[in-house]
Amino acid sequence: MRKKILLFLLVLIGGMALVGCKEPVEPEVETFKLTLPQGVTSNQENLAKVAKDANVVLTVTIPEGKEIESFKVDGVEKKGELVNNKLSFKMTKDIVVTVSFKELIVVKKYKLTLPAGVTADFTNLAEVPDNVDVTLTVAVPAGKEINSFKIAGQERKNDLDANNKIVIRLTKDTTVTVEFVAYHALTLPEGVTADVSNPQRILEGKEVVLTVAVPAGHEIASFKVDGVEKKAALVNNKLTISMTKDIVVELSYVAFFGMTLPEGVTANVTDLTHILSGTEVELTVAVPEHHELTVFKVDGEDKLASLQDNKLTVTVNKNIAVEVTFVSLAPQLTGELYDWMPGAIADTTGLVATFVAPKVEIDEITGAGMTVHINAIELEFLVDYDIVEDKLTVFGQALENANLALGQHLLKITTVHGTAELEFNVVDNPINTSIPTKTIKGYNMAEIEPVTITAPIADAPALLITEINFDLGVYEHIEVFNNTNEPYNLKGHRIVFADLAKQKNELGGLFHEPLGMYSSIYIDEDLIIPALSPAILWIVNGRPWNVETSGSPRKVVETADAKNYLFEGVCGGKLSIAAFKEGFGIAEAVPVFPLRPHYMLARTDNGWNYEAGVGLTMAKNANWSGNSGMDNRGVQIQKISDEKFSVDLIDASASAAIPAGATHFVYEFKVFNKEQDVYVDGALDSTKMVHNGARESVNSLALRMRFFDGEGNDLGLPLVATKYTGFDIYNANFAAYVEFVERAVTPVVSAVIYQNIDGEEYASSGKRWPERASMQYTIPNHEAPFHMSTYMRFVVPQTEFSYANWYGAADPLKDMKLMCISTVAAPEIYMNKDVIVPEDPGYPTTYLNNYGHTAGIIGWYNLYLTQPE
Repeated sequence: MRKKILLFLLVLIGGMALVGCKEPVEPEVETFKLTLPQGVTSNQENLAKVAKDANVVLTVTIPEGKEIESFKVDGVEKKGELVNNKLSFKMTKDIVVTVSFKELIVVKKYKLTLPAGVTADFTNLAEVPDNVDVTLTVAVPAGKEINSFKIAGQERKNDLDANNKIVIRLTKDTTVTVEFVAYHALTLPEGVTADVSNPQRILEGKEVVLTVAVPAGHEIASFKVDGVEKKAALVNNKLTISMTKDIVVELSYVAFFGMTLPEGVTANVTDLTHILSGTEVELTVAVPEHHELTVFKVDGEDKLASLQDNKLTVTVNKNIAVEVTFVSLAPQLTGELYDWMPGAIADTTGLVATFVAPKVEIDEITGAGMTVHINAIELEFLVDYDIVEDKLTVFGQALENANLALGQHLLKITTVHGTAELEFNVVDNPINTSIPTKTIKGYNMAEIEPVTITAPIADAPALLITEINFDLGVYEHIEVFNNTNEPYNLKGHRIVFADLAKQKNELGGLFHEPLGMYSSIYIDEDLIIPALSPAILWIVNGRPWNVETSGSPRKVVETADAKNYLFEGVCGGKLSIAAFKEGFGIAEAVPVFPLRPHYMLARTDNGWNYEAGVGLTMAKNANWSGNSGMDNRGVQIQKISDEKFSVDLIDASASAAIPAGATHFVYEFKVFNKEQDVYVDGALDSTKMVHNGARESVNSLALRMRFFDGEGNDLGLPLVATKYTGFDIYNANFAAYVEFVERAVTPVVSAVIYQNIDGEEYASSGKRWPERASMQYTIPNHEAPFHMSTYMRFVVPQTEFSYANWYGAADPLKDMKLMCISTVAAPEIYMNKDVIVPEDPGYPTTYLNNYGHTAGIIGWYNLYLTQPE
């Protein structure tokens, strides 16, 4: 192999020698190397072999946004020799070229044009670099101010500093403008002001508001501005002007006067308060019908005789007052005896009044010329009334025939000239009236002095019954006293009026059965009695509603006299707490709680309603009857427990009624369809009622169970009706009701009702106490057994009493009733007090029964067994 290579080389060399022998060899050209950086190019193709003395042209390509920082050829700076970024030279040796670039800084120049009065701190305003701060200075001529200073059309006046200088930089060719404004003087007269601080130095062109203060009794006659009348241009005595020169304002006034006219006099001017001096005004007097004009004065001067057809012309040159007096020709009444009591039918127990009837002749035989009315009832002369000289007497029988209710009424007399009215009062007693009275002996509880305590009475219930007022129909009431240092809330309490003989002895004095089941009231709202204070439980007795005997549902309808038992406001009735307090003299600070007995009661034996947890609502035919003449009656206020009881107490046969998961239950009273909720604008609205079964109800009461699980979650009401989980409080014939009473009812305070056994006077009338006479009670015997320690003790209003003999030996409740009679001797309530009675025996005296109430007043005998010293 090596031999073949050598042979080939020899052949090649030989060939080359043969060729060289054929043509002469030219001399070799000298070259140099040209080294260029990136960004520089040359006109030479082979930079490694550039012929000596070759003309080399270099071109520099400058990157965008850059400029040449250095350009060196063979280490020599040549930047300054570049022409259009090109450089030419002869190649005489190896050459290395270098180049570097830097960021291009472009300086723009703009033209700044200034007006006269404005200078700049830069010399060549035709070429102001954009990176140069230029300070402009405004030279303000004397007596002027800068009105406008704009740079490139933009207002910059407010940017000038205190020396009228501003520093700017140009971003374009900019023109500056300046305007100056002069000052002017404003000369004002007295009574004209301007909204400028210095009227003598006001900028030219400024708008100034002029205000004219018109003195009382004057108006503007002339208002000139720079000699031009501007009165008509004033708006609310103001005018706006522009200051273009010095201005003088002129002002003059003219006087005007007022005229004061009484009712019945008019004038032929529009505005009586602005009458120009010297104006003639015509006055016209309109004499009212059935009157005559007796006085007509102008500015104090009598002008009655100067009137022509009730007109008079006067010249106004000062303020003028006109006076007139009209005398009525209508009759007049003045009462002498203006109170009357029903039953007072004697001629001397009616009404007496003096009267005046101007310019009227009254016939002495027929009474013609005048008519007399009681309200709308016309009376007959000499039968119902008589006239003697100027005295009118209305007979008592005429008033009785008119069937007048208590309150105010009208006595009216009428003549051709009008009607006179006298209010008179129909009253139930003569005290503080126009009826002549005298004083006799009796009893008057209204004179009892109240006792004040600062701490609760020891060993006494938290709530006391201190007074009971029965036999009053819709106005029966019970006075209670909060014997604690804290407010007492009656919510969750029940008031029970009961027949003592029907209560279970084993319950130890607990009232389990209200009288007829309708004589109870459950309180389901907050009723707060202040600490150590009384309150009145107003038993709103009577039945405003009936339930129809047919229909589906059977509708609740109002009774004919329902409004007498309903409250004012939404129910549209006649009752009100204010009237109740006024009628019984109860102090404003004493709370009065109206409470209506529930004579509509729920059953469980039919019409079960799961959502309500009760059955059909029934309506009793009777209602609460607080009859003080009945034996074996009592009142008890009970607290209903909210304790949760174990479902294990319920008979196993009632398991279907108990919701799944229930571990406990509570007893719950529910009042359905409260009257304030089902009345709209004085009328019953059935759409607002909850219907339990086929009957509507109002103020109906139900007792039901509510179940809970172990975590206290409300599981609702019984699922079905059973005798163990439903309560027929209409009949109270289920054992479950008695169990409820034993478990969940606690007596708070009780009071036995005692008959009036003062001699035989009241024996034939049921032994009732006089109408509105109070039954007073004092604290219980705290050592009494069982619930008897809650029984208040009766304070007997007699010097002697014989209840021990009154109750028969066979009376099973005798011991209990005698135990609840106190030994308190309270002469204040004995019948030896001054009592006011009419002097005329023709007046009735039934009102004396009203002397027995002290509602809202706690006497010492209500809290103590003996009077404190």
